[in-house]
Amino acid sequence: MLDVPRVWGTQWETFTDSDLAGEGHRSRTGVITMVNGMVSAWRSNKQPVTSTSSAVAEIYALSEGCKDVQFINWRAEELGVTVKYPAVIRCDNQAAVTFQHGTCVSSRIRGLVDLREPWIKELRDGKKISAVHVPTGENVADMLTKYLNRTSREKLMEIVRSKAKAVAGSFRGHDR
Repeated sequence: MLDVPRVWGTQWETFTDSDLAGEGHRSRTGVITMVNGMVSAWRSNKQPVTSTSSAVAEIYALSEGCKDVQFINWRAEELGVTVKYPAVIRCDNQAAVTFQHGTCVSSRIRGLVDLREPWIKELRDGKKISAVHVPTGENVADMLTKYLNRTSREKLMEIVRSKAKAVAGSFRGHDR
């Protein structure tokens, strides 16, 4: 159990991950959203199609994270919360990050993803979403997509706990 004081303001953080299932099986997407350092939403589900590469599976996971972030942002705005754009989504796959930013013109995944699809256009809208690379060992969404040994799982849980403590510490003195 982690006790953190009430904080002033809102800090959002979203992580996405996928695994590449292969052999005709579908990959799994994991999305974790944290508000003020506390996990507020998470999901893990199979992707609707079989991905042919880990980069495509990660791009799909990133697009699912994009949908989740947009939905949360819309709800927050309806409640009068100021939302910063572009929303940052953390991903441990550099190919997915460069794809989102449109910087991989001659990528090996070229031809595997139809750039005219609406979900791709939405994902690549830099005004709404910005993908940021995070090292694999720091991607807390790994807990939703992979079988982790105890040490790896505990390390990721410690990252979650430290984020909550850091946010709480940064807001000390902002009494409402």
